[in-house]
Amino acid sequence: MVSLSSLENLITSRKLFVDSAAEREVERVIKYAENNIVSYSMLEAMVAGQVSPVGDKRGHVCVIPREYRIVYSIEEQAIGLCRHLSVSLAQSKYIPDQDALNKIIKLFGFDGEIEDCYVWVEELRHVNAVNIVQPLKWDRETSTLT
Repeated sequence: MVSLSSLENLITSRKLFVDSAAEREVERVIKYAENNIVSYSMLEAMVAGQVSPVGDKRGHVCVIPREYRIVYSIEEQAIGLCRHLSVSLAQSKYIPDQDALNKIIKLFGFDGEIEDCYVWVEELRHVNAVNIVQPLKWDRETSTLT
């Protein structure tokens, strides 16, 4: 895991506006991800460049005004089923600050704070993206993943 404080030179504070339209977009992406779980073999094919990454599929992507681009998926990782967020700022090499990231993970149902997740920064063509992964657990009482 990466400590965000070690990336001080990349962090910027940008206002995160979450209105009802943004909440609906988040719900749409969550539902899509729940119905389109990414298999481990599909992840391997993505890494090998054989198939497009999840971020190229509109169903997995939402933009929260003003400039937060968020990709959400549920994936079969080596450690088990996980939720995975990738958060970037439009046309920027900067990454969101910890407060904004904690608000975003709460919107997507993550437990705890960003420190409780696996976190790394990925350098993409025109942006840097913060990747946040958290294993899911099976809740026996409700028969759901949490």
